[in-house]
Amino acid sequence: MKFAVRKRRAPSIIIVSLVDILTILLIFFVVSTTFKKAQPEVQINLPESKTSSAKPAELEHAIVSAGGDSRVIGDRRGRPWTIGVRDPRRPGQVVAMLPLEDTSISTSGDYERCFDAEGVRFHHVIDPQTGKSPSCIQSVTILADDGLTCEALSKIVFVMGIERGMTLIGSQRGVDAIVVDGQGQLHFSSGLLAAAPQVRQ
Repeated sequence: MKFAVRKRRAPSIIIVSLVDILTILLIFFVVSTTFKKAQPEVQINLPESKTSSAKPAELEHAIVSAGGDSRVIGDRRGRPWTIGVRDPRRPGQVVAMLPLEDTSISTSGDYERCFDAEGVRFHHVIDPQTGKSPSCIQSVTILADDGLTCEALSKIVFVMGIERGMTLIGSQRGVDAIVVDGQGQLHFSSGLLAAAPQVRQ
């Protein structure tokens, strides 16, 4: 079985709780702040600028990747681009393959910026209510029309957890998600389930 090809859909309005809004603002503040190093000309800016929905008029077929974020432009000369979702616990392996056209995709995981201490994994996503890294999720992959929405929602769902996070995704038009939970089980948003996912074991 395979996913149906994902194409651009109408953008949606995100409705979240106060805690979730504060989380978004905190993430945006930290990420969007420009850090100046020893040389003033060296700067680090928003990664979403590399994977936004904007594109040169002449660019019709491309993939632009920046870390865990990618922007898919057009198709691959008549075929969809194929993007793999990384297995959080098996380096070099994927848990799902996605045929994509004209969309953005972002993954947040507990495996890139992390360390383990006394059997507990600490990573870069922090729950503002507990001050700890969520342990019920290993990775969240979001598909949406723009990179900023993908990046924000991947962190929000990570903190909210499977049930609340998937409920939020289900309420957003044009947004889908693939979540790997703490036990390594896959969870798909309703839009992807309807398309019959191609899962790698």
